[in-house]
Amino acid sequence: MRRELQPKKLSVYFAETVTGDYNQDISFLLVGKKGQGKSYAQLSIAYHTAKAIAEIQGGTWSDYFGMENVAIVDPLRAVEVITNAQKNNVYIYDDIGVGWNARDFAKEDNKSKNDIFQINRVDNTVQMFSVPNQFLLDKVPRSLVSHYGEMDQQFFKFGFTTLKLFEPRTLFREGKQLQPYLFVNRQKFIKYVIPAPPDELRKEYDKERARITKLLIQQRKEMMTRKAEGGASSTGIGRNRYSAKEKVARALEYVNLGESVRSACFRAGCPESTFFRKRREVESELNNRPTPPRTHKPKMAVP
Repeated sequence: MRRELQPKKLSVYFAETVTGDYNQDISFLLVGKKGQGKSYAQLSIAYHTAKAIAEIQGGTWSDYFGMENVAIVDPLRAVEVITNAQKNNVYIYDDIGVGWNARDFAKEDNKSKNDIFQINRVDNTVQMFSVPNQFLLDKVPRSLVSHYGEMDQQFFKFGFTTLKLFEPRTLFREGKQLQPYLFVNRQKFIKYVIPAPPDELRKEYDKERARITKLLIQQRKEMMTRKAEGGASSTGIGRNRYSAKEKVARALEYVNLGESVRSACFRAGCPESTFFRKRREVESELNNRPTPPRTHKPKMAVP
């Protein structure tokens, strides 16, 4: 009994919840201003939770968490992650207010993610979301999360930060939601100390964050340019103003930034068949050299 009353690590509490006998999951929303360390805090919690799950279920922490389980800002990546959830895995949706925005509540993409979020409890996963302000996130995941955290103090020089943790309670008859502190074994936990994540994991995250940020800034820049030119509209007329070669050129820019061909074509509004058909020609024009002639196999004479 004495052991049970000891303060429980947050990672161990999450791991024991999703691996227990009661078919539970964890959905954790972490809020903090830019620069307060919420991304690294999530990364650290995910790493230590995966280690705790591995101690219970067997294997290594990398069986339950890795950069393939992380969606940073990008809405397409968020869809890939949420639709490919694996049992007892840990997932991060970092700065997801861009990819799951409350202002886009009526869009089919948001509705689909909301539907999956409501029914994927059977996977017994740990899903963590971070936003600078909770009202940037769509209302469905925001109101249904099992735990809510706020970044508190930053001690970067000493390698840790602190956060306050709450366990939301909904008063359905009154339509209100309360956020009392977390109670475990009759003890109230107000603050948790979160150590910095491992250097190797942090470097992988920083690299992916830089790539996605560069990609999305370029995408938003093109959208604003089209709008300034009078080409962006809900009817899709703006995309049709661009020639096939221009669409292929934009898709190539995304491919060069590390996107897959499918994702690049989707962002550029370019059919994949057009991309593959005109890719060599566009690359040659961009490099100011003539298109290399296509070689054809000689036809065999029919005896």
